[in-house]
Amino acid sequence: MKDRLDTLVVGAGLSGLAFAHRRRAVHPGEKLLVLEAAPRAGGLVRTSRVELPGAGALRFEWGPEALQDNSPETLALLDELGIAPLPAASASARRFVCWKGRLVPLP
Repeated sequence: MKDRLDTLVVGAGLSGLAFAHRRRAVHPGEKLLVLEAAPRAGGLVRTSRVELPGAGALRFEWGPEALQDNSPETLALLDELGIAPLPAASASARRFVCWKGRLVPLP
């Protein structure tokens, strides 16, 4: 092998990307490669928008919708990435699942 690789990350989901980011910060001179089989990074984390007949547009999140933002490590990573956590809107207290094509409120 002509080129040497110091770190190989398999999977560009949330965990793989967070690990690669931290590894790059701690070892900036190392050669790092992130591999992902999907056409985009992020793993299961994504936002979709669907038109529901008679109900308009619905935006929903795939994967985690929230994170525990009370650990110093999480807050430091968010700060490093330039991301500020926002408190959830009061409307988010109402949660739904899609069951047989209909939105069903969760208790």
